[in-house]
Amino acid sequence: MLISDIPVMSAHHHPERVAIQYQDRAITFRELRDRAHRLSQALMGIAAPGDRIAILAENCPEYIECYYAVPSAGMALTFLNYRLSARELTYILTNAEPSVLVTEPGYLAVVDEIRPGIPSVKHVVVIGGSGGDMGYEDLLMRGSPEEPANRPGEDEVAWLLYTSGTTGLPKGAMLSHRNVVAAVLNSATRLEAELAEVCLFPWPLYHVAGYIVPLYHMYGFTLVLMRSYDPGEYLASIERYRVTSASGAPTMLNMLLQDPRIGDYDLSSLRGIGYGAAPVLYSHPAIVEAAVIGLPDEMWGEQVVAVVQVRSGSSVSQGELIAFCRERLASYRKPRHVVFAGELPKNASGKILKRELRDRLRSEPFPATS
Repeated sequence: MLISDIPVMSAHHHPERVAIQYQDRAITFRELRDRAHRLSQALMGIAAPGDRIAILAENCPEYIECYYAVPSAGMALTFLNYRLSARELTYILTNAEPSVLVTEPGYLAVVDEIRPGIPSVKHVVVIGGSGGDMGYEDLLMRGSPEEPANRPGEDEVAWLLYTSGTTGLPKGAMLSHRNVVAAVLNSATRLEAELAEVCLFPWPLYHVAGYIVPLYHMYGFTLVLMRSYDPGEYLASIERYRVTSASGAPTMLNMLLQDPRIGDYDLSSLRGIGYGAAPVLYSHPAIVEAAVIGLPDEMWGEQVVAVVQVRSGSSVSQGELIAFCRERLASYRKPRHVVFAGELPKNASGKILKRELRDRLRSEPFPATS
């Protein structure tokens, strides 16, 4: 099974059901299937099987079309974090060597800046605007709405994601069709859902959480796509589109729960919110956010240090938190020190930047604890 088979199957069963709701645009499964086929066919006219196709864009329906169309053409979609610096983008693009770069007008300035340093890129395709070498819709119209005749193998690379670099330089993770489909099917075994869910997607599409998109589409669910995460927009989308299921990182949900507007919206359609990536310390009522890092230790080589943000109006001591962890964790896993921070540094997807925390704390002495 290929990633691109998912919209084909859903279009067969639910052709006129909305697959992507994005602002005022509603794209049915039939339209998604046909546009993905067109893009696959068109890409085969400007690139070759095995090529990497990079995308530098914020959330939009065209990004999801690339999710399916690029792998269907036998190429690997290379995800780029749009908040990276020009230097960081150059590093990844030099490493991945894509032949095509899909982007948006807002990122053309940085693309023009770095293009001399990324000679592998032969074509720059622009979504929703002019500039670059060609427009996205112009490229799309070069292809036919039929599935490509030559299907790639299940073990061919479909998605190429780079790590966020929180512990070092970004590294490319190659995910085959089989890898992504297996992740989707594995999650499906634990999914408790109704027949026609409306699912809110707040994550950046360059994030590995994007595998949720084909998961939802495999079930024929409607995906409400946010341009980017904003607590107010999150709440408004639930009310406007009668969202039944949503997800988010703990950081996103913390922002949501602290937003004073939360009582202003009708959230009665929402049946559940899924979340992940929460460390054990989040279970303490005084803690808003936490990260656990390793720092050098003369005796053991490395010591466990927790960096925490305390909830406004709450108070907790280092000793109390260490005792709290001692009751719930193996001794070697509990922190030896707790550092209190006003706010923890994060990347665009809400992930705490542990490398930055390590750099900040590496030279600071820690008080002795019992």
